[in-house]
Amino acid sequence: MDIDIKSITENYRERIQRLALFDPLYKLSNKNSRDRSNKPIDYFNLGFLALLFFFENMLMRNKKTGIRELAEFFQKINQGRLDLDYEDFEKIARNIIEIFRPPNGKRNSRKFYNWETGKEETVQYSIIKAERANFEKNTQYYTLDEQGLELVFATKEYFNEFQLSINQLVLRKQLEKGEFVGALRQIDEMSLGVRNLRDRIMRIKHEVSRNIISNQIYERYKNIIEDINIRLQREDEEFSELQSFVKETKEKMGNEIVHEKDRKAYELIIKVDRELGQVNYEHRLLLKESIILKTRALESAQEALYYSGIDSFNFDQEITGRLFSSPLPLHASRMLIEPFMFLKRYKGWSPLAVFLDRG
Repeated sequence: MDIDIKSITENYRERIQRLALFDPLYKLSNKNSRDRSNKPIDYFNLGFLALLFFFENMLMRNKKTGIRELAEFFQKINQGRLDLDYEDFEKIARNIIEIFRPPNGKRNSRKFYNWETGKEETVQYSIIKAERANFEKNTQYYTLDEQGLELVFATKEYFNEFQLSINQLVLRKQLEKGEFVGALRQIDEMSLGVRNLRDRIMRIKHEVSRNIISNQIYERYKNIIEDINIRLQREDEEFSELQSFVKETKEKMGNEIVHEKDRKAYELIIKVDRELGQVNYEHRLLLKESIILKTRALESAQEALYYSGIDSFNFDQEITGRLFSSPLPLHASRMLIEPFMFLKRYKGWSPLAVFLDRG
């Protein structure tokens, strides 16, 4: 059997590093803790929930998430499953964050033998990092680090719903590290995501005018359009922050050009600024289109649904046929036809009639 060993061991370090991202979850699974009713606490699942919690807050642009917020989330989602109070959940939240982000300030790591290089090596990774702090409340906030995002992405295909938001998160990381070539590739992916989203909005626009034939279908499309509109608004806010960050970086780099390497980096950030601005412009057009879709298109569809209901109503079939085909009790018959009866009339003579000018 002829096997290419080199192709098997290629990029062995990178593969081990991706596997190592799961180590903190397995460390959590080794914790032997029980609640007040002696029921085991599944730290593995709680640790993964914590990752999803921080990821969702990143998508929501919420930068104030710490141990207290995580504990409140655990307590809310628990719904009596574990016999624990808030202080217990706060302790759990602190333990989980310490596993993902060691309190000694060192990054998580794993030693391994690299079969590609034939050497003992170590890979380091960071799942959660400190974001900002509120010194008045003595509170530290946290967010997912780059490898934390990779770990979450490894568990689900998020790109259908949140492709653009994820591109924005990764782009910010690359810009902060000065990886401008990678940032340009990320912007290309964002441009593709905007085009795909435009196609989806146009498709929904046509479907709204064609397919809404009942209130149930109307409500479904209404919810879809509202979700798209909310997500576009959040993405637009992030685009504004990204462009501000790029412009500040460009101005700073423009004042610090000394070597040829600095000049090339400055040219790259100019290109990033230009292409990001173009994607932002195209995305803002989509936001306007979604607002129009949310108002005019849905209103027109609702009106069409109303008038089609009137046109499709047949008095002879719905009322006359129902009344005589299966004889109904007098009370039921009166209830059936009452909405179509005239208002009660009264005919009388008024003494004021003598003053009328009869010409």
